[in-house]
Amino acid sequence: MTYNVVILKSARYEYESIVGYLAQILKNPRAAGNFVAEVEYQLDLLREQPLLRPLSHMQELASRNYRSFPVNNYVCLYKFEHETIYIAYIFHQSQDYARLI
Repeated sequence: MTYNVVILKSARYEYESIVGYLAQILKNPRAAGNFVAEVEYQLDLLREQPLLRPLSHMQELASRNYRSFPVNNYVCLYKFEHETIYIAYIFHQSQDYARLI
C-alpha cells in the first residue's frame, strides 16, 4: 500500500526557502538539486513505509508523535495519522527546533 504525503504550509515555506538559499544565495544549484532529490527519495521511502523512521529523539517532540528524517544538514519532522503522512517542519540541524514548534 502506498500512503499519501501532505506537505504542510510551514514545511513548504521552509523547503522553498532552503532551495532558494542554496541556489541563489550560495550560488550552488547542485546543492539545491541534491537537497530536492534527497527529500523526494525520503518521501518515496515513507510512502511505502510511513513508520520507517523512529519517533524524534527529543522527548518533547516524540510525546507529540513527531518522527524525523535527515536530509543533508536539515531535519524533517512528520506525523503519520489517519493513513496520511504529514510533513510538518524542516529545520537546519543546528537549530533548537523543539523550542520552535
